[in-house]
Formats: sequence, C-alpha cells, structure tokens
Amino acid sequence: MNPIHVHLLFNHIPILGTLFGLLLLTYGFFTHSLPLHKAGLVTLVLVAIFTIPANLSGEEAEHKVEHLPGVSEHFLEEHEELAEKAVPLMMITGLVALVALWGLHSGKMPQRWLSGVVLLLAIGSFAMMTLVGAHGGKIMHQEIRADFQSSPAMEHAEDHDD
Repeated sequence: MNPIHVHLLFNHIPILGTLFGLLLLTYGFFTHSLPLHKAGLVTLVLVAIFTIPANLSGEEAEHKVEHLPGVSEHFLEEHEELAEKAVPLMMITGLVALVALWGLHSGKMPQRWLSGVVLLLAIGSFAMMTLVGAHGGKIMHQEIRADFQSSPAMEHAEDHDD
C-alpha cells in the first residue's frame, strides 16, 4: 500500500468521525446521557489519533500525484495549507476530549464546562476538516471545481443519457 492509498483510506475519518463524535457528544451533553457523552468523547479522541496517518501520508501522496494530468497545483497548496491549520485543531480537540474523559471518570473536575469546550472545538474541527476535504477533492476532480466547464463530448454524452 502506497502513501496515496493510506491517505485516501484515512482522509474521511477526520470529517465523518468528527461529525459522528460531535453528534454523540451533543446529544449526550443536552440529554445528560452519560454513556452517549462518553461515547462522543471517546470518538473524538479516536478521530484525533486517526487524523495522524491521514496527515503524515499527505506530503508523500502529494509528490506522487502533483505531476499527473488534471491535478490542480492550486488546490494541492490550498489543501495543504488548510490541513496545517485543521490538524492541530483536531489534535487539541482530541486532547481536551481525553482530559474531559479523565475528568468524567475520576470526578476530579467540573465536567459541564469542559464538555462545552470540547463541543466548540469539535464544531471548529469539523468545519475545518470539511474545508480540507472539499479542497482535497478538487485536486483531482475537475467536475467539482467552480471553474468547471464540460467539453462538447461530455455534453453529447449527457444528451444520450436521457
């Protein structure tokens, strides 16, 4: 398995995993459901861990695809710059979620405010990871770029699809 495979395998976890953890944590937070609260925190810790291989494989994956036809250097750079901001935010989210889990387990710290902080961090992480993913998709997929214009051959094929 090469770095492109690793990157493609792990790159959806920071987006979908954060959303899942955020939903669990939000529901657990507002309904005072301790099991869901814990599940949301554990999910965010795991997502932070699985963000590491997605991030570490990115640079090598970039070097393998940057010269391929149709690859956008502009979106490669934007994807990388956004990831450089999103990954540390995800790591902070995971770390604070871990501290909140420890606090919940030990009973040594006020939990409500710390879980509120995790919720806010998770919202920010989800938003940033969604941007990272959107720009990552545009690297190879011209059809999702704002400047996309279909070719006459594509339009002809669309006419026959009906």
